[in-house]
Amino acid sequence: MDNADIFRLFTQAEPSNIESQDSCHGDTDFRRTLIGELPGHKLVVKLAANGFTDQEHLAMWERLAREYRALGYYCPRFLRGRAGNFPQIDYEGRQCVAWAEEFSKYRCADTFTGIQDEDGRYRYLDDALLMNARVAEKRFDFSPLPSGYTLFGMFDKNDAEPEVLEVAHRWLRTAEALPEPHRERAMKLWDRWLALYEHIQDRYERLPFSIFQADINSSNVLLDEDGGFAGVMDLNLAGRDTLLNLLVREVTYAYGWPEDGDKEPEPVEEARTENDLAAYRIRYALSVVSRAYRFTDAERELALPLFRCVRALWWPNCDCLEEAKTDSDIAAALDEVERVLTEDFDFASAMN
Repeated sequence: MDNADIFRLFTQAEPSNIESQDSCHGDTDFRRTLIGELPGHKLVVKLAANGFTDQEHLAMWERLAREYRALGYYCPRFLRGRAGNFPQIDYEGRQCVAWAEEFSKYRCADTFTGIQDEDGRYRYLDDALLMNARVAEKRFDFSPLPSGYTLFGMFDKNDAEPEVLEVAHRWLRTAEALPEPHRERAMKLWDRWLALYEHIQDRYERLPFSIFQADINSSNVLLDEDGGFAGVMDLNLAGRDTLLNLLVREVTYAYGWPEDGDKEPEPVEEARTENDLAAYRIRYALSVVSRAYRFTDAERELALPLFRCVRALWWPNCDCLEEAKTDSDIAAALDEVERVLTEDFDFASAMN
């Protein structure tokens, strides 16, 4: 089936031009975006063959886009095929599911310049955080499918384990090859981390959940012509999650500060390591969210354990141990893991 035939599944109008964009992420995550010029407007058709795009996910994303618009945030409408479904098609030798979206009437934040404040934060940060707070307050429960940030269970059916556990096991493999006495110390840290992971798992479902877009980076944030926050697009990682996990997983990397790192937020002098900077950014996010969201006792109790669990064996500490060559480097890498597992990062004061 060629691109024009695919458009005919969604519209009777004949596209005058079709732009094809490849957004694949490896052999098991095929994605293709087609943008067609139709009389008076554009139409976006997307195709995917991966472990997290199917009829059930698309129905959830379709509903979630409606809920975001009902909250006053723009999110492009999902459009089913003319037959009322999300068509399954053979495309370039793959069995793909296809759907259409209206072409966004707003531009992505990554197409703007000069949208940082004096501290280097994106100006839309607070509005994006408050949007997440409003979504969390809604306690959406129309789908059990987890977000891409899930701590427990599988987001992608091709995954062997959640990303947090995957990275932790990578750290463990490096630790098991360390010379003594570093190996003995590392195994004690692993046992401590694993107990923490199991502690959180036993209590996780006590937290309030909703269904979030779950990928608010500058390519998915939509701004009006004045650079004001308008909404979001691209629901590929959307799903059920708790606001607390969303903030811990997303704030440090996904949005809020320029990704090129030209200007880090203050107080940089207080950030001894990347984990300190992560804690600072998460405290900031919690303080903003608390303007519109009332955290539960269960969330306050799990905020610090969850941060420790995610950050202690996360990519920076994993990479640091892998790159350590000398005894002093190895000891320093293990020191940082132990510090994250034991230091009292103050999140509670930002959650009032």
